[in-house]
Amino acid sequence: MTRSSDRSDQTEFFDAWAHTYDRQHGRRDFRERTKLFVEVGRKALDRCETTAPACIDLGCGPGAITSTLSAIGFNAIGVDASDAMIAIARGSLNDSLSKCSFVCEDIVAFLENFDGKADLIISSSVFEYLPDPVRVVELVGLRLKSAGVFAVSIPNWCSWLRRAEPVIIRRLPKARRYNRHWQNRLDESTLKGAAARSGLRPHNTRYFGHFELNGHTLFARWASSRRIGTMVFVEFERDRHLL
Repeated sequence: MTRSSDRSDQTEFFDAWAHTYDRQHGRRDFRERTKLFVEVGRKALDRCETTAPACIDLGCGPGAITSTLSAIGFNAIGVDASDAMIAIARGSLNDSLSKCSFVCEDIVAFLENFDGKADLIISSSVFEYLPDPVRVVELVGLRLKSAGVFAVSIPNWCSWLRRAEPVIIRRLPKARRYNRHWQNRLDESTLKGAAARSGLRPHNTRYFGHFELNGHTLFARWASSRRIGTMVFVEFERDRHLL
């Protein structure tokens, strides 16, 4: 399968499941994820050197995290390649979110053409779907301000649960098997190495996430452990010594 057809399949998948993703906001794992990004957002606001802090959410999906970051003070831009996701995100906008906007575009193309710099750039569980996540990290390094913060979540390949995923996911209908659309196995070490080369140093690393089986969560109590949590969340800060 060619890269272009991979991208087409991904877009069709996310368009088809956009409303399902939108309904997941109340789930425990999504609440945990949102909390992590909001915590980082508040830290970025404290570090911010401008009265109009800017945030970019790469692969924003239905826009829940983007909107939340806008609500706490950012001029937030959500970017996603799925028309259906962006349509839902735009439909959620109201007068209280006047500083929030959404763009339907490939995130690499967006970053390459973006002529500004942001105080905060985030990406929630998107990198695994990208053909070249290291390129995105490089572009993030170019688009962050000197006091900027980058936060990203990716699959935790050290997790015992993640290693069992091929068996667990077989219980889902084939059309919902999201990992069929993954395009890389970027791990924590490679991510941090790419960030270091782009002038970003890790400030905080957290583990979270779990699977559900027949309506029951698996080992959620221990999700903060590196060997259990299915996702790793890394917060990076601009290394001013490399500017």
